Amino acid sequence: MDLVARTPALSTICELLALTDTRSLRNLCLTNSCLNKLCRVYLVYRWTNSKHCPEPSIKCFALHLQKHPELRSMVRIVDFGVLQALPPRTQSESDSSTKSEYDPKLVNLAEQLRPDINYDISYNKPALLEDIKLGCEDALAVGILAWCKRITHLNMTIPELKPDDPQSFNVWSSRFANEINIQNELGTSDLPLAKLQYVEVIPREPEDAIYWELVTPFVHLPKVKSLVAWRLSDADPLRHIWYLTKTSPDEDDDKYSIRYFFHALDRISNVEELILMHSGFFDDSRGLSELLNAPGCLKKLTLWPCNDYEYFYFPDRDELVEDITSCHETLEELDLNFNPIPGYFPHDASTPPLIPDPVAEKAYRRCTRLRRLACPMIGLFTDGDDSSDESGHYEITIVLDRLPKSIEYLKPRRRHFVEDWFYNRPPVKPYIEGFIELLREAAPGRRFSNLKVLDLSETFVDDPDTNGIDRIKELAEIQGIKLLLAERQV
Repeated sequence: MDLVARTPALSTICELLALTDTRSLRNLCLTNSCLNKLCRVYLVYRWTNSKHCPEPSIKCFALHLQKHPELRSMVRIVDFGVLQALPPRTQSESDSSTKSEYDPKLVNLAEQLRPDINYDISYNKPALLEDIKLGCEDALAVGILAWCKRITHLNMTIPELKPDDPQSFNVWSSRFANEINIQNELGTSDLPLAKLQYVEVIPREPEDAIYWELVTPFVHLPKVKSLVAWRLSDADPLRHIWYLTKTSPDEDDDKYSIRYFFHALDRISNVEELILMHSGFFDDSRGLSELLNAPGCLKKLTLWPCNDYEYFYFPDRDELVEDITSCHETLEELDLNFNPIPGYFPHDASTPPLIPDPVAEKAYRRCTRLRRLACPMIGLFTDGDDSSDESGHYEITIVLDRLPKSIEYLKPRRRHFVEDWFYNRPPVKPYIEGFIELLREAAPGRRFSNLKVLDLSETFVDDPDTNGIDRIKELAEIQGIKLLLAERQV
């Protein structure tokens, strides 16, 4: 009953059902009508076009909003899922298209939408309306975004740019978001996307890559606080295709290219959370730097690279240090999930020493407000001198100075330790000793007195037969620190 009391709609439904005389068919019909009116808000509050969800198509949703304009202000969360593009059309096919190809309902929708997108826009508005009439889902999404001005959460797909398919260059939703940025700069009031706080962008196909500049319009929307982007890249092949995009009939007029308008103004970003999943950036393009430098108060940064080296790479570690430290004054959470740099592996007497990791050595400790850190474990360790001792053994020790004193949650990663725990018996002893030393420094009044959670679930297995594991658990309990270890597989 507490749930009913806290939920007005549910409380009203229960009261309505309790007072209904079910012996009368008329009463049942009236009750059904009341329930429809009561619940219709929640039917549009959250809408998804996911292939796993039986929601109506985006076309049906757009037509429903056209028919019931009072529902537009009730839409809050939209997941466009996979937006289907129009089939590729040759120029002759486009020129020979007739009104007979149009869906009459969508023709009416496009005409009704016209005043809602009547900006001095940086792309071809007639082409947008043409695509709506033809049923292009990316274009229909613009109609929904233009009408539903109170959307707070948006999930959408970005198509792959294909030189042989002009339709793929339309990217209507991104261009519409860019237009809203321009209108914000001009002081236009009552704009769409003004309440948008969370944006997640994925490629249309799992194997595709998204050129990074296509997400920049969403970074600069005024209320957006979180941007999650999958498979971003600034690789040369994508950049060359991007430079082919045009929006002017005059193909020689470069100032009318999409990319020109995406960078037409020096905009400020209010993004506080930037999550780049399975993405990669190259050294010379500086795409990652531009993304990180756009927000003035970035608090959370997640970088998870992809192993597809055609489109995805990671910058030189020194470049990455600069990128991370550019937001060191505000950064509170950092999650880096990439493999160690080549040659940077645990070793024994027969292998070379560890290669220094500039990110671990320079970046973490400069982020003086950093509370949560997930990173490669090896970067927190060193083997001391440049040369081994007489036995050829390198002494591996933890370097506590690489961590800021503000740290509250630490998650070092070394997944192959967990995977090989009971098979190849990885050399974990020096690393266990290192984290024992760290836990000693987590006592009240010591260096890491703020530490509350040590997450070793991707590093060590909860295996009492391994020397040091019980000691780590005992010391964590003494210090009042929550310790997480990988479960032992039977």
